[in-house]
Amino acid sequence: MKIDIHRNSQLDFVRIVAILLVFYNHYYCYDFFLNSSNPGILHYILLIPSIICKCGPTLFFMISGALLLKRKENYSSDVFRRVKKFSVAIFAIVFLKFCFNRSFSNAVSLLLNGLNWYFYAYLGFLLLLPVYRSIVANLKKEDWRYIFLLVIITNILFSIFRVLNIDVAVLNNLQPIASPWASSAWQCIFPLMGYFIIENKELFIKYKKKIFSGCLLSILLSMILIRIDIKKNGGANYEMLHQYCTILPSIYIFGSITTKEKISENIYLEKFIAICAPLTFGMFILETQTNLGGILFMTMYQLLGVKINRILISWIAIILKFIIFSIIVYLLRLIPLVRRYI
Repeated sequence: MKIDIHRNSQLDFVRIVAILLVFYNHYYCYDFFLNSSNPGILHYILLIPSIICKCGPTLFFMISGALLLKRKENYSSDVFRRVKKFSVAIFAIVFLKFCFNRSFSNAVSLLLNGLNWYFYAYLGFLLLLPVYRSIVANLKKEDWRYIFLLVIITNILFSIFRVLNIDVAVLNNLQPIASPWASSAWQCIFPLMGYFIIENKELFIKYKKKIFSGCLLSILLSMILIRIDIKKNGGANYEMLHQYCTILPSIYIFGSITTKEKISENIYLEKFIAICAPLTFGMFILETQTNLGGILFMTMYQLLGVKINRILISWIAIILKFIIFSIIVYLLRLIPLVRRYI
């Protein structure tokens, strides 16, 4: 397989980080804290990557914003082509599952609302691409500042009110900037943020330390609220409190990587990134539409469960999953038709 020398190694590295975070989110190392009746310092330390792993999908949206929002394309041809290409991937997944279960009603249900939420959110982003491009073309820097602050503040308020079981009508009507179910707004706000950071790298570098401090405070607040929620509500808002904490960590991770002049001086690492990055969409499909990841974890648990902690097993399984999925997708992409769509 040829390596595209024109690829952006920074964005490619963000892709790899994003898929690893998605893997992390789907294992025991994500929700272990729910089962910690009397957590100690180590539990809270391990809760940090559990919170950060929610940035996986948001980073993918930021990449799309950085790459697509600055382009000038014709809606009837170029934008439609993107929608059609992504839709083919969705229909292919549904068709393959239909071939296994032979149920037309299940296939229709799967197509309409049974796939991973990201597929529908990303398709929505592609359909509204001309609208988002018009938005970014007319925003001034003070407008961006207002949007960033509004998104950060509303997500903080959502997380606090969620734990207190208080419903605030004003916040519920700030979509698509913020949403009661946080990820429902991600296909809007994170592409915009990705675009802004790419186009204003000097501003990110200028405020990088402040953003990092904000990340720490955001994660600390999330940890406190998660613990309170477990005591008060039995952990009913565990998932949502993680999602509300993605804003600043996503900005910091994306900006820290994309503002680097070069990811590494090591030519082999650069080649590794260039080879693996195009495989991430295929890995995402395997992760969300098959049970291969679950089978891998259970196999690891049966082999090592008596000897080591399940969190450590999760970490080992994530590494093995990345290797195995990379090989599977690499081989599949040797088929020209498959390579065209994933």
